[in-house]
Order: sequence, then structure tokens, then C-alpha cells
Amino acid sequence: MSEFEQFQLFLNQTRKRYKYCLRRFGYSSPITEKAAQRLVILLRVEEAYLNKSGLFK
Repeated sequence: MSEFEQFQLFLNQTRKRYKYCLRRFGYSSPITEKAAQRLVILLRVEEAYLNKSGLFK
């Protein structure tokens, strides 16, 4: 499994965690906020990787 595939799995797990936190704790919870921040960081990393590799235009 490549690093990018592992990253994709981690990103999907983080998305699931964010959705869970949103349902369980709501928008205003610090737990949900932390999960959202982690998701945003990972999405930015993914975008940068895809831009660098020319897969995302």
C-alpha cells in the first residue's frame, strides 16, 4: 500500500470521526472543532499533493 493510499484511508477515518462528533456533540463542541481542524489540515495536505503531482487542476 502506497503512502498516498494510507493517507487516503486516514483522511476517510478523519471524515467519519468528524461526522460522528457532529452528530454526537453538535457544531459548538470543542471536540467537534478539533475534529474539524484536523480534517481541514488533511484536506489541505491532500490538495497540495494533488496540485504538486498534477492530478488536481
